[in-house]
Amino acid sequence: YGHVADALVAGRPWLDLPVPEQLAATEHPYDVATRAQLLANGASPLYWDYAYYDGHWYSYFGVLPAVLLFVPYRLLAGHNLPTSAAEYILVLLFIIFFSLLVLRVIHRVMPKTSVAAASLVVVSSLVSAQMGYLLYRTNFYQIPFAASLTLTSLGLWLWLGADTSRRPLRPSDRWQAGDAKPLSLPRLALGALCIAANFGCRPTFTLAALLAFPLFWPQIRALGTGLRTRRIKPLQALRAPLAVIIPAILVVTPLMAWNMVRFDSPFNFGNAYQFSISDMTRYTTPSADMPANIWYYLFLPLRFMDRFPWLAGSPAPMPQWGYYEVMVGAIFTATPLTLMALALPLLRRLETHSMRPWLMSCLAVAAVLVVFDSRVGGLGWRYSADFGWLISLASIPGLLWLVNGREPSRSLAGANDAASGDGIARVTPWRWLMRWVVMLAVLWALGIAILSCFVQSRSDSMIANNPTLWHQVQSWFTLL
Repeated sequence: YGHVADALVAGRPWLDLPVPEQLAATEHPYDVATRAQLLANGASPLYWDYAYYDGHWYSYFGVLPAVLLFVPYRLLAGHNLPTSAAEYILVLLFIIFFSLLVLRVIHRVMPKTSVAAASLVVVSSLVSAQMGYLLYRTNFYQIPFAASLTLTSLGLWLWLGADTSRRPLRPSDRWQAGDAKPLSLPRLALGALCIAANFGCRPTFTLAALLAFPLFWPQIRALGTGLRTRRIKPLQALRAPLAVIIPAILVVTPLMAWNMVRFDSPFNFGNAYQFSISDMTRYTTPSADMPANIWYYLFLPLRFMDRFPWLAGSPAPMPQWGYYEVMVGAIFTATPLTLMALALPLLRRLETHSMRPWLMSCLAVAAVLVVFDSRVGGLGWRYSADFGWLISLASIPGLLWLVNGREPSRSLAGANDAASGDGIARVTPWRWLMRWVVMLAVLWALGIAILSCFVQSRSDSMIANNPTLWHQVQSWFTLL
């Protein structure tokens, strides 16, 4: 990202990195054997995970974090922003905006949920969204994930708050179709801007735009009815759709132009031209590995041992060779409360205040991303950030049911299943047990996230990068 910032400041699309003459003369430099021969012949440098195309080096990572963070810092400070600092800034923003999003979902599902219950759900959701992994591994690979998680959380928070029925707005900022709840046009526009901006970070997150349909379906249906019956004028009807479409076009168009200038296609980010473990212009994940990848993303078991850090990388054998990053567990094993997302289709009698279609859509988009990542990316720990946040959102009604009970109107005083004759809330033993289970499951997820930082077989292992800290912490448990 520092190289991209330098290129943008200099007004060029390619990176200012040297290209060996032997590489420039090679017809197919992406072939692994060809690159090995170039290195054997003294061709250097060949940059790992950089894209090489038409005689220049490029970055195939989304350009927007460089534009928003690295370029301003470069212009102000005269040198590049450390990648780890950018990562921490983005993760901090993600924690803030995703917490706000989770709290808004909680308020929509069970408005009288207690602070204690909401706190447990927020912590569980953050850990499920791979907060621990993003905080630990602070190299450039995580920048697009952290940026997209931030933008998506903010965008969906704005959309979920677009209902203006309880807030006075200027008539020009208010849009309503039929009897559906009115919407705030500024919130629609800002939310669309944030979600469309994922095209310049981690493009898979643009699928979050599909969540607009179940969220605003009452307004969409009322709009269609109004147009058919001619109760809504066409210009009035277009205000809300244009509030979403225009900001998306404004942010996506220059990003497409950026791709066009570099790789001759608006949808080509250059990832196929990277120098990596295989010829990425030809590589696809073997179909035989797909079921295994999907299983490992969701249910890879944890592996424990009898010495510090008591947690080890879990083996994930594949039928055929494919990309594989060592993981300690999966979304449902490392953060077991997310299993309540699978119960969402069964909790049909649970009142969710019209949020059920939206949350079911979150689960459906997560399923699509699991399959997509398994096919395109192989098995990578960081790819769990693509869908972990969606699964955590879908688990919220089930978690609230475990802690609060079925009736949301009684959740303020402990969400009891019954009340005593004198009006004092009474909590059943079953509800107390479920609250303890949820609390212990949250502590379990936090413990796994912390111990995973010390696992020796993981990428960027602490014992290799900071052995002093690793052995210092290990010494605390020597007697154990």
